[in-house]
Amino acid sequence: MVPIYHWDTFHSLAFRQYEMEIELLAQSIADFQGPPLDRPYLDPGSHPVLLRMPHGHELRMLKRFQDRVDSVAIPSA
Repeated sequence: MVPIYHWDTFHSLAFRQYEMEIELLAQSIADFQGPPLDRPYLDPGSHPVLLRMPHGHELRMLKRFQDRVDSVAIPSA
């Protein structure tokens, strides 16, 4: 989530959003280059059934999300 400050212009906000998108894209590429997932997300049977992602992968994602939330400056009221 991109913080919005009272002094923001359209361009300053758009630039912060763009920087965040680049960071997320780079992290996604790094994730794909990492070790393969423990099991597929879809059941290989006749009809796909969504399964829960591997627990370790979920924990890494939640940690990265919390780190990102903690790094975002909260604008003062």
